[in-house]
Amino acid sequence: MTENISYDLLIIGGGSAGTTAAIAALDHGASKIGLIEKGLLGGTCTNVGCVPSKSYLRAADLINSNRQAVDYGLFADLSRPDYKAIVEHKNKIVSAMRSAGSKTLEKYDIEIIKEQAVFKDANTLQVGSQILTANNILVASGAKSFIPPIEGVSDVPYLTSTSALSLEKLPESIIIIGGAYIGLEFAAFFHSVGVKTTVIEAAPRPAPNEDQEISSHLATSFEKQGLEFHAGAKVLGVSGDSEIEVKIEKKGEQSRLKGQKVLIATGRVPNLKELGLESAGIKFGRKGIEVNEYLQTSAPSVYAAGDVLSSLQLEHVAVYEGWKAAVNMFSEKKESVDYHVIPRVMFSHPEVASVGETEEQAANRTNVKSVAYPYSGIAMANISGENEGLIKLVADSSTGILLGAHIVGKNAGDLIHLGVMAMQYNIPVDKISGSIAAYPTLAQGFYYAAENLSAKINQS
Repeated sequence: MTENISYDLLIIGGGSAGTTAAIAALDHGASKIGLIEKGLLGGTCTNVGCVPSKSYLRAADLINSNRQAVDYGLFADLSRPDYKAIVEHKNKIVSAMRSAGSKTLEKYDIEIIKEQAVFKDANTLQVGSQILTANNILVASGAKSFIPPIEGVSDVPYLTSTSALSLEKLPESIIIIGGAYIGLEFAAFFHSVGVKTTVIEAAPRPAPNEDQEISSHLATSFEKQGLEFHAGAKVLGVSGDSEIEVKIEKKGEQSRLKGQKVLIATGRVPNLKELGLESAGIKFGRKGIEVNEYLQTSAPSVYAAGDVLSSLQLEHVAVYEGWKAAVNMFSEKKESVDYHVIPRVMFSHPEVASVGETEEQAANRTNVKSVAYPYSGIAMANISGENEGLIKLVADSSTGILLGAHIVGKNAGDLIHLGVMAMQYNIPVDKISGSIAAYPTLAQGFYYAAENLSAKINQS
């Protein structure tokens, strides 16, 4: 056994938080860094999350756009997509992204250690047969799918968000348990490629953490699409093999749903079990590792970032946290984390994006005004045949500063950054509406919404 190999920083996890922290640490004075990753470099996002799922959703988007092509005098048959080709393209993109990440780490001469890490104390890790020590350690080991204690679940061949990306062929039908981000993105893909798709959500509406008006729009859209959605439904049990039966209870009545496959998309939980956190005196709970405003754990030499925390499990949040953790480890001036302006995007059909408070969350404030501007009032939305959607803005009427922005519709994920910039730099809605937006663009809708909200505030 090799002992006492010393580092400035050891990082557990080669995903977005870990790789960002490694590079940021070098920029702030660290010299010897070891990045420990027992699996594939790139973490969840590159390998089994954002990148592969969005490749699938791009295929779904092309299929959905093709359904409108006849309105423009164009004719093509995408009703029977080549699933094998979709998978091959996804694998190509994932491989390229993973390779790019590896080359970046090589460029910075960051040592990659392909082993499992276990804490011996707050400055020492057992990594395979080696004992490694470091002045600082970052835990960024990511998360895994959460499987709720549903009766019979251990006896059925259920899919997770990881295994669903590796199906050899499309099922004829699928039941998705979970109607939030992960579930609705997979529903968008499977429904678009012709799989009979059913979604079950325990909450009374789809995407329950979104603004009520956004959720209502989603529910209406799903009905128009023919996507079967069961809101307010409790899953009582699952059974079967080649055909899965899901027993649910809704409004006091029980029923059974059948599908060739079942996908459990009920969130993710931190990967912490094998790390030996107790040996380092690191406090953690069901939602993740406990940290202070500088991302420092209860063990002063150990920091944590990414999906191991209770913050939003998003790639851009992990990158932000990885960078902040590195700065705080190697700079005299500490920087606290600030989560109040974090955009989130759900690449469902239709797309949803939001930042800040919903109208319901802002209800306890004294001075709040909101408006919802329809896509049907945007020239480009009508030109492109994507006029179903809305842009909702919530503001403090005493200052005109946005408290939140919520969008459902085409390119919502791009448009939301107008709200991000306005909130980040406290730009009041009258200043937003007073600037010029190019015609015809979907971005004009954001300016129209700001103009209407400014007028509403002035009338109060």
